Amino acid sequence: MKKLLILFVMLTVSAVFAVDPLGVGVDAKATPVEKNAAKELISYLSKITGQKFKLVPLGQARFIVGHKFVRDKALGNEGFRIISRKGVTFIGGGTPEGRGTLYGVYEYLEQCGARFWTSNEEYLPKVAVDKLPAVNTRQIPSFPFMRFAITSGLSYGDAKLKLNGTCSGWWTKGKSNRYRPAGGILADVQPLNCHTLMYFLPGEKYGKTHPEWYALINGKRVTTRRPVPGQMCLSNREMADEMVKNIIAYMKENGKPGTVLAVSREDNPHYCECENCKKEDMEEAITMSENMKKVKYAYRFGRTGSYVRFMNYVAEKLEKVYPDLKILGSAYLATGLPPKNTVLHKNIVLDLALCADLADPENKQLENKVFMELLPMWSKVTPGGLQICDYGATFDNFLYPFPNIDAIANRLRIYKKNNVIGMETIAAHNTPGGGEFNALRNYLWAKLWWNCDLDQWAVVKEFCLGYYGKGGIHLYDYIKWYHNYLLNEKKATYYMGGNPERFYDKFYIDKAKSFFKKAYAESGNDPVFKKRLDHAYVAIDCIDMIYRKKSGDNSQSRIDAVKKFEESCKRFNITRISEKEYMKDFLANLKLQVPTPAFCKNLPNDKWFAYLPDCYPYWNWCELEDDPDPKSYSKRPVKMNTNHVAWAVYKKCEQLPGAVIASGIYDAYAYVKFIHQPGAKPDADGMKFGWNEGRVTKEGRVKLKDVPNGKYVYVKIATDFPATLDGTIWIAPLNNQKIVKNFYVDHFIFVKKD
Repeated sequence: MKKLLILFVMLTVSAVFAVDPLGVGVDAKATPVEKNAAKELISYLSKITGQKFKLVPLGQARFIVGHKFVRDKALGNEGFRIISRKGVTFIGGGTPEGRGTLYGVYEYLEQCGARFWTSNEEYLPKVAVDKLPAVNTRQIPSFPFMRFAITSGLSYGDAKLKLNGTCSGWWTKGKSNRYRPAGGILADVQPLNCHTLMYFLPGEKYGKTHPEWYALINGKRVTTRRPVPGQMCLSNREMADEMVKNIIAYMKENGKPGTVLAVSREDNPHYCECENCKKEDMEEAITMSENMKKVKYAYRFGRTGSYVRFMNYVAEKLEKVYPDLKILGSAYLATGLPPKNTVLHKNIVLDLALCADLADPENKQLENKVFMELLPMWSKVTPGGLQICDYGATFDNFLYPFPNIDAIANRLRIYKKNNVIGMETIAAHNTPGGGEFNALRNYLWAKLWWNCDLDQWAVVKEFCLGYYGKGGIHLYDYIKWYHNYLLNEKKATYYMGGNPERFYDKFYIDKAKSFFKKAYAESGNDPVFKKRLDHAYVAIDCIDMIYRKKSGDNSQSRIDAVKKFEESCKRFNITRISEKEYMKDFLANLKLQVPTPAFCKNLPNDKWFAYLPDCYPYWNWCELEDDPDPKSYSKRPVKMNTNHVAWAVYKKCEQLPGAVIASGIYDAYAYVKFIHQPGAKPDADGMKFGWNEGRVTKEGRVKLKDVPNGKYVYVKIATDFPATLDGTIWIAPLNNQKIVKNFYVDHFIFVKKD
C-alpha cells in the first residue's frame, strides 16, 4: 500500500495542473490485455459522454490503466482494484497477463450506469464528463478458478460479464485453445470439457494391441465408445504411463496460459470389473449414510478408489513437466462418494455434478440432502479445490418456466464455504435461441458467480427493468409469482427428467398471460423491447400448446396457435425443445391429427390422445422416413429395421395427461405397417411390444396375420397400465429379417380409462 501511495503522489504532483479530463494512460510496456483494457475504456467513455477520449502520457491521464499502478498480487489473475484520488482513477488487476484489469474497466463502466445484458446487447447511459464517478473498490470473484456457462446466447469467456471459463471441446475438436493475449488468461478446459480418457487412448489405436488397458465389462474388454460404451482399466499403470506420454505430447502442441487439462472418465454407467480395480474401489469405499442408500442411483456409488488413485498417479507424473498445470477431474454417480483414505493431489480440481432437485431452495429433497452431505466430505480430500457442475434449465423442455433462482443462489453460497473455486452451468446449450428467460439467467449466473452474496432478486429486477423497458416490472412480478406458485402451492420438483409440465395448468397459463399483457401495454411500441418480450413469451405459448393438446382441444384455433408458435420459434432460432428433441419433431407432435379410431368413437376428445413415437435412431436400429402412403397420418413414421431386438420405438408414460398426480390408467395402441418377406408364414411373429416400469415388464407379440402386408392397422400393445414417471411403452423387432423386411410405426393412441 505504501508503494501505491508513493507512486500516486509522484504522478499527481508532476501533473497537478495538467490532467486531461479526456485522457487515458497506459504504461508503454503494458501487456496486450492491459492495452486492450485502455482501448475499451476510451471507446466506451467516448460513447457515454459524447466526448472523444484519447490515449495520453501517464502524467496527463485522468484514468490510468494497468496492474503496476495498484500493485496487489493477492488479486491474482481475476481480481481488480479501482482507486480514485484527487481527480485521477487507477484501474488494475493483480497480474500483467490476467483479466483483472479488463474486468476493472467494465466494472468502472457499470459504476457509470452501463449494463452489459448479453454478449451483444448493452445499455449505455449519457453522463457528462465532469459527472463521471470517483470509484474505490477491490474485488475478487467468489469462484476464481472458473466461471463457465454451457448455454446459448453467451460468448465463452465473455469479459464484459466477467466470465473466465471456456472449452476447446466439441466446438474445436480438441485442437485449439481460445487464449488470446489481448483477452487475458482464460481457464480453457482441454481437450474436451470432460470425458477424455478414451480421447487420449482411443480404442481404435490401442484396443487390439493392449485390450488389457480397457475396462473388463461382463467378462470382455470393451475398447470402444460405441456401440458398446466402455471405460479404461484405471488400475493399469502401464496404461496410465502411456496416457501421461500422450498428454505431454498434446500439451506441447496445444497448451497455452490458462490451459486446464480435463482427465475424466467416460459418461456411462460402466466400470472395470477386473480384480485390481475392484480391490482399489473396495479399499476406498466409505460407509454410506442411510440417506445415501435411499437415493435411486446409490447402487452406482463406490467406484471412486481406482479413479482417484489413477488421477493422483497421472498428476504426480505431469507435475514434473508442468508444475502449475491444473487438472480437472469429475465425480458423479459411479464416482460420487469421496475416497476413504486418499487425498487428491494439490494440482487436481475435482468437478462434482449436481444430481438433485435443481429448484429446491432449501435442499429438503433427499437427493439434495445427500449432495450437501457429500460436499464437505469431498472438500476435506481436495486441497486443490472443487468445481461444481450445476444445471440451469429444465432438461425435459428448455422452455418450461423454471423456479430455480433462489435455489441456485443459495447453493452458490454453500459452495463457497466448502472449498468450491469453480462453477459451471449447463443450460439450453444446443438451441441458438436459448430457453426460458435465457438472457436473464445468463446475466444472473454471471453476477452471482462473481459475487454470490448479491441479492439475486435485486439482480433479476434490475435486468427486467433494463432489458424489457417499463413493462419489465410485470415480468419481474411474474417470475416472483411463479416461483411461489410452483414451489409452494404446486409442490413442484425439478430433477433431470421428471415431466414438470403437469404443474403448468390452465390457471398457471391464464395468470402468466395476464402478466405479459400488462408488460406489453407498459413497454409501448418500442421495437427493441417488444421483440424481447415476444422472445420471452414463446415459453408461454409452448406450455399453452401442450396443455391444449392434452385437454383434447382439436379446434382450428389450436391449430392456428401452433402455427403461430412455430413462426415464433423460427423467428428466434429456437431449434430444439430439449437436449435430445428437435423443435421440428416437437411441433410434429403438436400438429398431429388423426381420424377418430373405431375404438374411440364414443369417447370425448379429452379421453384419447395421439402421439408420435420416440425412437433411438442409433446403430441402424431405426430411422425416420417419409412415407407417401395416404394412410400415414404423420407422413414421417419410424421405420424399424428388423436385424436386432432393441426397444428402439417408445413413449414415456410421464408425458401422458394424468401422469403421476391423477394416476391415469390407459390402454395403448400402435398404428403399424409390416413389409413381409416373400413366403413368410401368417402365424410367424412380427414384432414384440410391451409396457415397462422399473423391473416390471409386461410384453406380448404381434403375428403377421394381424397386420396385413403393406397396410396400416391399429394393434393394441398395452392394457390397464398406470401413467407414471418411470413407465414406458415400447416396440421392438425380433431379429427376424428373414420374416419381416421392416415395419413402420406411424403413431400411438393412448386411451384414458379413468
